[in-house]
Amino acid sequence: MIVTSRLLDYPLLAIAPDTQEKIDKACSDLKVEPNVIAYLNSYLHVVGMYLDERTISSLEDIDVVLQGLEGFLLANTKLTEDAVAKIRNKSKRLLAATIGIEWTRENRGIKNTLHSRQQKSVDFYDNIKKHVSIVKYYSGWWVECREGKIKFVNLIDIYISYGEHFTNQTLDLIQSHFIKFSHNSCATKLVHLKRIFNLMCMLYPRRENLLSLQDGIKVNEFVELLFAKHKSYTISNSFNLKSFYDVWPLTIGLFKDVLTETAIMSAPEWPLLCPTYVSASEHDVKEEQTVFEKAFIDIPLTFSDEKAFNAFEAAVNDELSLVEKCCMNACKAEMSSYHERNEKAKTGKVITNFRGLEFGNDFTEHDILRTWQTYTYNIDETGIFSAITRRDFMKFVKPLRAHTMLPFMHLLVQHHPIITPPWLIEFELFDSSGQQVNYTQSGGDWIATGFKPRAKGHEQQSIVLTKTSKRIFDEIISITTDARDYLRSIGDDSHRRLFLSGGRGLQKPIPIETITPVGRLDSDIPLRYLMLSEISETFPSERVRRIIARLSLRTLRDAVAIQVFLRTMSMEAVAIALGHAPGNSKAGEGYIPSVLRFFMMEHWLRIFQNAIVYEAMKDSPHLLHAMDFNTLEELNDFLLTHKEHYKIVPDSETTVYQPINGLEDFQHDRLYIELNLAKLEILLCIYEIISAALKTGIEIVTSAMRWYRVATILYQAVHLHKEGTLASYCSRSVLLLFSKANPSATLMDKIKDILHA
Repeated sequence: MIVTSRLLDYPLLAIAPDTQEKIDKACSDLKVEPNVIAYLNSYLHVVGMYLDERTISSLEDIDVVLQGLEGFLLANTKLTEDAVAKIRNKSKRLLAATIGIEWTRENRGIKNTLHSRQQKSVDFYDNIKKHVSIVKYYSGWWVECREGKIKFVNLIDIYISYGEHFTNQTLDLIQSHFIKFSHNSCATKLVHLKRIFNLMCMLYPRRENLLSLQDGIKVNEFVELLFAKHKSYTISNSFNLKSFYDVWPLTIGLFKDVLTETAIMSAPEWPLLCPTYVSASEHDVKEEQTVFEKAFIDIPLTFSDEKAFNAFEAAVNDELSLVEKCCMNACKAEMSSYHERNEKAKTGKVITNFRGLEFGNDFTEHDILRTWQTYTYNIDETGIFSAITRRDFMKFVKPLRAHTMLPFMHLLVQHHPIITPPWLIEFELFDSSGQQVNYTQSGGDWIATGFKPRAKGHEQQSIVLTKTSKRIFDEIISITTDARDYLRSIGDDSHRRLFLSGGRGLQKPIPIETITPVGRLDSDIPLRYLMLSEISETFPSERVRRIIARLSLRTLRDAVAIQVFLRTMSMEAVAIALGHAPGNSKAGEGYIPSVLRFFMMEHWLRIFQNAIVYEAMKDSPHLLHAMDFNTLEELNDFLLTHKEHYKIVPDSETTVYQPINGLEDFQHDRLYIELNLAKLEILLCIYEIISAALKTGIEIVTSAMRWYRVATILYQAVHLHKEGTLASYCSRSVLLLFSKANPSATLMDKIKDILHA
């Protein structure tokens, strides 16, 4: 079987370069998926055909070229007849476009039934001369990891440069090393191996050239070139240089264990180059790029003024809101379809044998859905596909697909940035005895417990779910029920995993091991199409496509980290949000560009000094433990209480209790609040409650928002004090007040009742 999921990695060896350009243009104009070209190339290569401008000049020539394509795909892939027919038709449209012909219904010629045409193609392919070694080439190379999982190894360049025998030797070396490591470790090692092989094939394009690596000095020189190449790549793309130095020893270890002292190359003459970040010169690293691309958002490396910064902050919030909106809509559509199918199934009947029955007369869509609930992935036993096509069946049943879980995963990460891809992938809903675990209720809270393999000392991480994320968990469980029940019925331990994939058609469901980025163009991802539908004046095509191209769970998590920093200005808050140990503010620094951190500090100090002056006064007559307010008016009265001799604001300036739009121009308004511990703790509660409400969609009393801006600045001040950055800006009494602030859960609940609409 050819490796369909990796065909785009293979070069188009059977298509001439000028013809490739024409096909690429036609592919773009006709909106045809690139994998169609890859299928066509593999077929032509296997049967020994070479496509250039002399090969085709008419539709008849194209039919000759494509005569065995469907037979090839049916024999060497698991694609359905309908899928194969689509590839053949799209290939014909592309080739027709390259010679200036629009293939329409009028010029399609003699029409054959799908089965008849494909049978002729199968017969043609069976009888034509084929290159068996090339079929093996397109079948790919695979290694087994420690737990028995299989991984694809990209040895395409090795095969083209050095031949089949050398490639097999290389594969044996890799296999003997990888069998000792886990699936995730092997995936990381494969990335490093690919970089090594790419440079090796570029420097030594033929087997005879590679013989120079039998000289140990040449081996050392090769490693030095490899180091220089990838360090240069890291710097030119503004990637984290320290991360490059941190992973370089892994590259060196893999290089030594797999390749040195083998038929490929000798041992190095001296120890391989392995510098550390501490010893490396950083003077040549300049942030000359205009964009920091760690997250999926654009982050300028300089801000010309406050207005530019505010525009950036708004863009961050807008783009994260767009992602959340699209994911919410995708999940809503999935659940709506799920409930609709269940309702229809209630009025249907189970049919054990569809053979000889006619759709519409003998059975209905409701009967199909009811039968699916009984048979699920064993429904082929009923003979249903003799009565309706697989395509129609899939339209009715809509079983779990390869990327159904993507929007749910993105929402969980956006609401809980502590979640990482491994946390999701490894999440088990049931233990070996069938008991539900890791998603449990404790009092009024629902808690999800996952594992992060790389979080030393914090491998197990529990999350208290919000109302929204709890609903997402329940929806995931509902949508995966059919697949989970089927896996349980056949004794497959995969049913314990939360996230399952349906693959293509009615293939056996499998646990998700790799999370596909939304922008991967060779995959049919509904979320991507939903995001493209949001193109508007606010979100022009270029902006939406840039978000899609960069969006993944990791970049989304990084973007949320930046949003947390903009909201709190606290590196510790970022670290905690991402699941690092409390007090470890340095852990968050890798997620925030340094220039943004510096600007934010200056930005906050300007607000602190020019907008609101805080003074720690003696306790208010209204002691916190004695207060008993139940309305927003009583809360306002408490916060505005001050000593009679203390002037809150100058007569000519805006008062603190004006609506929020009266506080926008900080250049002219100076607001004073007599602050004590009770008021501070109330304002911190207001910030937490309103922030959570804005995130989860809970409605807040409109007039309560007048305190949110003040509460936000105080919240930032308390966090900055905890990180030791306010000592030179505040009096000791204020700093002491900040250090004592610790609102109780009781106070939080009391104020929550007042603020929620």
